[in-house]
Amino acid sequence: MLRLLRNDRYFYASGQLFLLGVTFLFNLVAAKLLGPASMGQWQTISLVSIYGMIFTLGAINGMGRDVPFYRGGGDLDEVSRSIATTRAWLAGLCGLFLAGALLAYSVLPAGTGGWLAPGLVLLCARVVNAYSTILVRSIRDFRRLGWHQLLTATIMLLAIALLMAWPDLFTLFAGMFLSLLAGVWYSHDFMVSRPRSMHTLRRILSTGFPIYVVGLLFILLTSIDRVIVLYYLGTEELGHYTLATTALAVLMMAPSLVSNVMYPRLAEEFGLNRQLSGLVPLVREVVRLNLLLTLPVAAVFLVVFYFFVIPVYLDEYLPGRAAMAIILAAALFLPVGAGFGDFFNTVGLQKVYIRNVIAGLLVNVAVGVWLVGWRDTGLPGAASGTVAGLLVFACLQIVTYRAVIRRDTVAARVQNGDPGENSVP
Repeated sequence: MLRLLRNDRYFYASGQLFLLGVTFLFNLVAAKLLGPASMGQWQTISLVSIYGMIFTLGAINGMGRDVPFYRGGGDLDEVSRSIATTRAWLAGLCGLFLAGALLAYSVLPAGTGGWLAPGLVLLCARVVNAYSTILVRSIRDFRRLGWHQLLTATIMLLAIALLMAWPDLFTLFAGMFLSLLAGVWYSHDFMVSRPRSMHTLRRILSTGFPIYVVGLLFILLTSIDRVIVLYYLGTEELGHYTLATTALAVLMMAPSLVSNVMYPRLAEEFGLNRQLSGLVPLVREVVRLNLLLTLPVAAVFLVVFYFFVIPVYLDEYLPGRAAMAIILAAALFLPVGAGFGDFFNTVGLQKVYIRNVIAGLLVNVAVGVWLVGWRDTGLPGAASGTVAGLLVFACLQIVTYRAVIRRDTVAARVQNGDPGENSVP
């Protein structure tokens, strides 16, 4: 075991898994101590910080592709400019977010300002966390990234202790806010002071915005059920739905971990050779790892929570148990759709990726609104919409990937004077 931990990727994976476990415990303790009503308010604050990331215009995503891409091509000056320009852009945005939070707190009614102001402050911390994490990941310093995860988890453990002593929304907010800022310590060495460039910023935004639109749409695909629950059923039912959102977060654990390790490899490989065929073995590895890591975790989570944790420890959340079980069915196809997403982002095919996500999102909304708003099925209906949307998304990802590889294979054979068979590697 100690020998494995000397490997940077294993060390990072261990830190990430530990952080995910602590985050899960943090949410579990918060759900127990605060109850469905307060957790519904927390979910609303979280949605503000999640959806507010659209205002970054994809700068973080552009940097995340540019840094490994130009490193693969040997252009280290452009790597430094990308890092410095992105930091300056995000610093300006965070200033605007904090000003907006102060304005919301001072001017808006308590009911609105009570969730909008903390949501904007949490958004700033989320921006800093995303920038720090993507920066260190892009440099492929996985040991440093592992220490980042361990520090974040340590802060969250302290927050759990504070939450048990002072169980209120402010303690929950403070713990999450401070944990999101932990990455600054481990990424400051890479925050170079090269001159910023408007040309670099335009390139970063033009590259990153399509990637971020995909990410935003995917966030909508996996969170629009909460908006439907909030609109039709109210804040307390959204609190009950915490079990389903936790289950979906569990399903995203492995794809997130694998993506953080494999996406820089995909970008560097493509930057070096500019050939789609060279990415096929890596894409297969991504999808295989996603499934191998997600399916057992989902099965264990279902058994432990459905039969033991919820009835014994979280009995207030029993109305959300069926929705949780339905969401876990997505373990069969969510890892597949997410795995092919890294490929599309790497090769610049965000348009087809966006089309697939939009199709899944529309199915999610249509099924969710029909079941919850018209058929009055409650929380299971919202979860069913998400599962239906993710199924359509995954199927379209598979079909699109095969079509792209088939066209590239045929084009390469024609160029070499051998049309061959239209087979996919």
